[in-house]
Amino acid sequence: MQGPPLNLSRCNLTDNTATGGQGGAIYSSSVNVTVVDFTLVRNNSASQEGGALYTTGSPLLTVADTTMSSNSAGAAGGALYVDASVNVQGDRLTLAAHNITAVGNQATSGQAGAFFLKSVRGSLLFDASKAIKNRAATSVKVEEQLQLMALVHTNR
Repeated sequence: MQGPPLNLSRCNLTDNTATGGQGGAIYSSSVNVTVVDFTLVRNNSASQEGGALYTTGSPLLTVADTTMSSNSAGAAGGALYVDASVNVQGDRLTLAAHNITAVGNQATSGQAGAFFLKSVRGSLLFDASKAIKNRAATSVKVEEQLQLMALVHTNR
């Protein structure tokens, strides 16, 4: 069962903490999520996955014109963790990411300082996005055979 969509525009999501799990600023399960228009997601933390944003079972995730900085996760996905393994739409996810800047995020004991994409099958677009100076074993982790296009990735 899918709930109502979550739409955020021109918001500042800062200094939030999920001490018992995922999604320091946003935790979404089985709902469409849209984060757009110069939204700042900064200094959030989660003890497990998705320091800033964690989504599971969501058929549509759109993030555009957004800065995700200085977020941290204890396990994986310092800025963003997407778990599509329990998707309500038959294992199909549409992820559209346009003009995201992920800088200075970290996953302290896991992978993907910036973006962790688990079991994503469907449409995936990273366009004009940057992952810069994120800290973990990797900056971007994709658990399926997907092609990321137009993603600038540096850890210097």
